[in-house]
Amino acid sequence: MPLLFVYSREVSSSNIEFTFKYKINDKWKQRLYDVDISVFLNREFVVMDCKSVPSAYSLKNNKITWKTKEILPNSNNSKGKIILAFGGTNILPKDIIKEIKLTMKANCGLIDNLKSECLQQWGHSS
Repeated sequence: MPLLFVYSREVSSSNIEFTFKYKINDKWKQRLYDVDISVFLNREFVVMDCKSVPSAYSLKNNKITWKTKEILPNSNNSKGKIILAFGGTNILPKDIIKEIKLTMKANCGLIDNLKSECLQQWGHSS
């Protein structure tokens, strides 16, 4: 797996905060490009006072997406963090996120000098 990804949830009296961390696998040597991180929210969840750092690319139909052009191995952007906070919830915090989907592209050597574009998708569903 080229991109390692974890997330955590913290609940306080004033908000629910999700932290998403990603890092290129140390064994992965190619650049990743057209990277999308999509978080699908429970359809029953009413979005209240949503904040995102960095700002999300889009928020519609209970889907929040962040995009980046490329992530380079062994560089300053080979790892990162996204914070998503909501001011309140009408459902249990553990039920807010239904699915997380990572989509990215990389140039992968298949046979000697033959190069092919690979599209990889990984996801998590609760």
